[in-house]
Amino acid sequence: MHIPTLLTALTSTLALSAEFQVLKPRNWDLHLLSPGCSPNSSNFDVSLYHRSGVAARSCVSLTDDGATLDTGKIDSISWKSPIEKHYDLCTFKDASCSKEGFVGAVRSDWAVCYPYQGWMAWKVVGFGEECF
Repeated sequence: MHIPTLLTALTSTLALSAEFQVLKPRNWDLHLLSPGCSPNSSNFDVSLYHRSGVAARSCVSLTDDGATLDTGKIDSISWKSPIEKHYDLCTFKDASCSKEGFVGAVRSDWAVCYPYQGWMAWKVVGFGEECF
């Protein structure tokens, strides 16, 4: 009599677990956002720039990346990194991505509506690795 209840609970738990696995990011994901960011939504409607990947990435200049982007309209960023293989976002004043031009790093796996600090280049490094 208790076995069907136990099986139903176990099946429901496994299905729920699989459902949440779908929501976990498999790639790192970067969006530059115009004003209006909401931490409770996808923010696709305010996204000005989007890049994603599955590995570390060398220096990328916002002005040389092939996107037409008015950096004066950027208000915040969204950064998401996979849990299994975590990455950090490093930001720089210019395309040299040098130590002297370092602005900061986002070292969390989920930063939505994170303030944009005027940087003009970025790169992705493995979790805890140096940015330069």
